Amino acid sequence: MPVFALEHTDSIVITANEIKKMNVRKISDVLNQVPGLKAGDTSVSIRGSYKVKVMLDGRPINDPTSSH
Repeated sequence: MPVFALEHTDSIVITANEIKKMNVRKISDVLNQVPGLKAGDTSVSIRGSYKVKVMLDGRPINDPTSSH
């Protein structure tokens, strides 16, 4: 399950098994459960994004130097 604000960690990993248990239809529904993330149908906003590396299956999928 995603880490909540009072529990601090250097990384948050959401596994396929955790996603299956969430009974969600869209990835945005999963991401919106993570504190500091706001996901919509076409975009994701991350508080402090310049310090964040987003990875999917071990590959980076964001540009931390861009706020978009």
